[in-house]
Amino acid sequence: MIPDRPRVIGGDVILVSTADWDNPHWTNKQHLAVRLGRRGMRVLYLESLGLRRVRPRGADLRRIIRRFLAFLRGPRPVAERVWVFSPLQLPFPDWRAIRVLNRALLAWQVRILVRVLRFKHPVLWIFNPLARWLKDVLAPAIVVYQCVDDLTAVPGVPSELVRQEEVELVQTADLVIVTSRPLLEQKQALSRRIHLSENTVDYARFATALPVPTWLSTIPSPRLGYVGAISSYKVNLELLAEIAENNPTWQLVLVGTTGEGDPDTSLESLHRMPNIHLFNAKPYDELPGILRGFDVCLLPSRLNKYTEAMFPMKFFEYCATGKPVVLTPLPALKEYWRLCYVGADVSSFERAVVAAMAEDPERADARREAARLHDWEPRVDAILAALGEVGDPSASLPTYLHE
Repeated sequence: MIPDRPRVIGGDVILVSTADWDNPHWTNKQHLAVRLGRRGMRVLYLESLGLRRVRPRGADLRRIIRRFLAFLRGPRPVAERVWVFSPLQLPFPDWRAIRVLNRALLAWQVRILVRVLRFKHPVLWIFNPLARWLKDVLAPAIVVYQCVDDLTAVPGVPSELVRQEEVELVQTADLVIVTSRPLLEQKQALSRRIHLSENTVDYARFATALPVPTWLSTIPSPRLGYVGAISSYKVNLELLAEIAENNPTWQLVLVGTTGEGDPDTSLESLHRMPNIHLFNAKPYDELPGILRGFDVCLLPSRLNKYTEAMFPMKFFEYCATGKPVVLTPLPALKEYWRLCYVGADVSSFERAVVAAMAEDPERADARREAARLHDWEPRVDAILAALGEVGDPSASLPTYLHE
């Protein structure tokens, strides 16, 4: 029997992301698109329109070429009822003339896509506030703004422009969703309807004990591991280097893309440490096995304006494995510090690692339970229930399809 689930007006969603679909560090944008598709909705996922000025060299140049080739392919199906499209956009979004041209280009592309895919009365689900104006092009049934980070604090972003556009979007959107309490405190005075939806986890996937990859199992224990973007504005690289130097028997394993969102990231201090092991990002399906191979999971976040509002996606993924978690005192995770070990500087972080490696196994059960309560399915239920309150309950709704 198919259970009753909250449903959305119409059933067509245009999701304006700040992440490319194939990014190995999956975010709530990709997860949400997949789950809406499974619920019977049709989703057009627009890859990142770009927030910061890019550099026509190195990783940025490779991404420009990759995105242009993706544009030539047109919309492509990537999951059940989910299409991805890479819009043609010019870099340098802080230049007014470029923004005007990009708006015209995107409006033209989206109008064509809506006709080709036969979308009707779509929900416009915006993650990038610079795409606020799309609501005037599409006349959507509902506008949702999902705020997952303080985008004004990302390096290279035109922060004042983003701030102005976001204020307007928060004030006019039918529903605003935020992923942390600090973001809630920032936005709630501006929004008519705001919903807190902390980042969550595919609990069944990460609670499953998958084999540890060979490349990881050959590294001696204790293995202290981090998975995610290795960017200097997010990760306290100096902290890690000093901890590795002070504790030569600890093996620090970092798995992820270097410099994402911050091409000035330098790993020189890490490369010179023999007990720091750096690996490129691995496929999402391999992450549970990788986390199983860690003795301690690390969240060595830098404490700054950006991370003040950040609720890391990986937090509940770590917790679902039961592994002890050591983190710097991120404000968005404050209510979960009791489940973990917290250190703000080198000495307190080292003490936290020692305590984590000697913890009572019962604490692992508490972390697993917290992760189970933050599984994706009930979270999507709550989001769609909030969205349903905005719309017309008498409208024709898509049939919920159970996974």
